[in-house]
Amino acid sequence: MICDNAALKAQVRDSYATAPSLEIYRKRVDNGLRTWEATLVRRYFPTVGRVLTVGCGAGRETFALEQLGYDVVGIDICEPYAAASL
Repeated sequence: MICDNAALKAQVRDSYATAPSLEIYRKRVDNGLRTWEATLVRRYFPTVGRVLTVGCGAGRETFALEQLGYDVVGIDICEPYAAASL
Protein backbone atom coordinates (compact mmCIF):
# COMPACT_ATOMS: atom_id res chain seq x y z
CA MET A 1 0.00 0.00 0.00
CA ILE A 2 1.37 3.40 -0.97
CA CYS A 3 0.78 6.18 1.51
CA ASP A 4 0.41 9.72 0.20
CA ASN A 5 1.96 11.69 3.06
CA ALA A 6 0.85 15.07 1.72
CA ALA A 7 -2.76 13.93 1.39
CA LEU A 8 -2.69 12.36 4.85
CA LYS A 9 -1.30 15.54 6.41
CA ALA A 10 -3.93 17.63 4.64
CA GLN A 11 -6.70 15.31 5.83
CA VAL A 12 -5.54 15.51 9.47
CA ARG A 13 -5.03 19.27 9.30
CA ASP A 14 -8.40 19.89 7.69
CA SER A 15 -10.25 17.63 10.13
CA TYR A 16 -9.06 19.78 13.04
CA ALA A 17 -9.27 23.15 11.28
CA THR A 18 -13.01 23.59 11.68
CA ALA A 19 -14.44 26.44 13.73
CA PRO A 20 -16.20 24.11 16.23
CA SER A 21 -13.05 22.06 16.74
CA LEU A 22 -10.93 25.16 17.24
CA GLU A 23 -13.38 26.53 19.81
CA ILE A 24 -13.33 23.28 21.80
CA TYR A 25 -9.54 23.26 21.98
CA ARG A 26 -9.34 26.96 22.81
CA LYS A 27 -11.58 26.33 25.84
CA ARG A 28 -9.27 23.53 27.00
CA VAL A 29 -6.25 25.85 27.10
CA ASP A 30 -7.31 27.23 30.49
CA ASN A 31 -7.40 23.73 31.99
CA GLY A 32 -3.59 23.51 32.18
CA LEU A 33 -1.79 20.22 32.66
CA ARG A 34 -3.70 17.12 33.65
CA THR A 35 -2.69 15.52 36.94
CA TRP A 36 -0.66 12.78 35.26
CA GLU A 37 1.10 15.32 33.03
CA ALA A 38 2.04 17.51 35.99
CA THR A 39 3.38 14.43 37.79
CA LEU A 40 5.60 13.56 34.81
CA VAL A 41 6.86 17.14 34.57
CA ARG A 42 7.76 17.23 38.28
CA ARG A 43 9.41 13.82 38.11
CA TYR A 44 11.33 13.94 34.83
CA PHE A 45 11.79 17.53 33.69
CA PRO A 46 14.59 19.74 34.96
CA THR A 47 13.38 22.70 37.01
CA VAL A 48 14.22 25.07 34.13
CA GLY A 49 14.79 24.53 30.46
CA ARG A 50 13.51 24.64 26.93
CA VAL A 51 10.60 22.55 25.66
CA LEU A 52 9.26 21.91 22.17
CA THR A 53 5.62 20.82 22.09
CA VAL A 54 4.99 19.00 18.82
CA GLY A 55 1.34 18.94 17.87
CA CYS A 56 0.62 21.74 20.32
CA GLY A 57 -2.94 22.30 19.15
CA ALA A 58 -4.31 25.43 20.79
CA GLY A 59 -1.48 25.35 23.34
CA ARG A 60 -2.86 23.77 26.52
CA GLU A 61 0.43 22.10 27.45
CA THR A 62 2.52 24.85 25.89
CA PHE A 63 0.96 27.60 28.00
CA ALA A 64 0.96 25.46 31.15
CA LEU A 65 4.66 24.70 30.80
CA GLU A 66 5.39 28.35 30.13
CA GLN A 67 3.58 29.28 33.36
CA LEU A 68 5.86 26.83 35.16
CA GLY A 69 8.85 28.81 33.90
CA TYR A 70 9.93 26.82 30.86
CA ASP A 71 10.97 28.44 27.59
CA VAL A 72 8.44 26.77 25.29
CA VAL A 73 7.85 26.66 21.54
CA GLY A 74 4.79 24.92 20.14
CA ILE A 75 4.33 23.70 16.58
CA ASP A 76 1.29 22.21 14.90
CA ILE A 77 0.33 21.11 11.40
CA CYS A 78 -2.99 22.94 11.73
CA GLU A 79 -2.25 26.63 11.17
CA PRO A 80 -5.39 27.96 12.96
CA TYR A 81 -4.34 26.14 16.13
CA ALA A 82 -0.78 27.36 15.99
CA ALA A 83 -2.03 30.91 15.35
CA ALA A 84 -4.42 30.64 18.31
CA SER A 85 -1.52 29.82 20.60
CA LEU A 86 0.47 32.96 19.75
